[in-house]
Amino acid sequence: SSGINAEYGGSAMEKQRSFKLPFVSGWFYGGVWACVYSPTGDLIYATEPQSKSIMVYNEENEQIGRLDGHSECVNAIAVIPGSDHSVLSCDRGEFTIRWRTDMATLSASKEVTNEKVLWVGFTANEEKFATVSQTHVRMWSSGSQQTIVSTDQVGLSYRSSGEFHPKDEGYLFASTGSGIVVLLVDDLTPVTSARVVGGDGTVTDMKISPDGAYMLLTECRNMQLEKSLSYVWDVSDPTSPYQLHTIKGYNGRMFSCAMAEDSRRAVIGGHNGAWIVDLETGSKLSEFSQGCMSVGWVPGCNDVILDHEGKTVRNSVEDGSYLFSYAPNARSQIAESGIFSDNFYLTACEDGSLRIYDKDSGDCLYTFYDHRAQEFTCIARSSSSGMVVAGNKSGMLYILDPTAK
Repeated sequence: SSGINAEYGGSAMEKQRSFKLPFVSGWFYGGVWACVYSPTGDLIYATEPQSKSIMVYNEENEQIGRLDGHSECVNAIAVIPGSDHSVLSCDRGEFTIRWRTDMATLSASKEVTNEKVLWVGFTANEEKFATVSQTHVRMWSSGSQQTIVSTDQVGLSYRSSGEFHPKDEGYLFASTGSGIVVLLVDDLTPVTSARVVGGDGTVTDMKISPDGAYMLLTECRNMQLEKSLSYVWDVSDPTSPYQLHTIKGYNGRMFSCAMAEDSRRAVIGGHNGAWIVDLETGSKLSEFSQGCMSVGWVPGCNDVILDHEGKTVRNSVEDGSYLFSYAPNARSQIAESGIFSDNFYLTACEDGSLRIYDKDSGDCLYTFYDHRAQEFTCIARSSSSGMVVAGNKSGMLYILDPTAK
């Protein structure tokens, strides 16, 4: 149900090979739906309902490629007799596809397989967007939605994030396990890097102020959680960032941060609640007691949102009061990536849905759900075209058309 067992006949059956497919989930209709040897016997083609793709494995059980093209779950694969690399596949919809899977095709498809995207964002002109996963930073074309350039040489972690510099479009910041790296947008060449945290600390989030002057980073320490810190850096020159302040006294793990529009305040969140901090001085201004995994700052006002006890709550920074909750099922774990427009709030939720809420009442207006989706990890929206890009824990990147009915 979760992988491949390859056996052979004879007087005694003996298992020869066993491996797990990357996108197999635990849901009731999951598991491997089809598998077949290649005509030459050196490859295995296999599929499951999560990816709508066919994974290709070699004799060493290594995934060497992926065949994408079906719009519905693939439910059958067959080899074409007399051919070397020709395969037929059909899905639950209307399509049957004939593939000629030469090794060049497999090598080209390998780079986009099996990645959990942690952050996505558009460039200022929105002609490109970038993704950061646990292994790769990638630049994509917004038009063709194809990878332009990628790198796996920057030391990313399971909590990595990204930010384009808002005033200098040529630079992309990515957080690593212990610090940051600055990359050229054109070719993802590293320009500079810096260590931020020490000991067993991990950078959990990173945000740059709208004016491009400040960068805020949060930290989680595993063994000495009470010593977890936040850091304010000067990034006005993206090629020479340097530390300004260390924010102390939180006494707990921190997981998220968000910037105010005035570029002088920010909110940090974690187990011990949310702090409003002054970026110029590195001091705490006020706090909310609700523990939270994710925080955000509502544009156009002095309100913040916190993911607290299974719901996303909205609080006033002015007087510290609770205003309302985005409901139902608004818990996102990525409130800092929620997208606000004049009237709406779009967020990606841990139940595998994307939801649009009325910004000022909290009522849910629309829900997008795909049966393959697991907990979403990031979301971004193009302000010009409205195109939405979201990644989730099943290793998939969703690109959604806002005009579709």
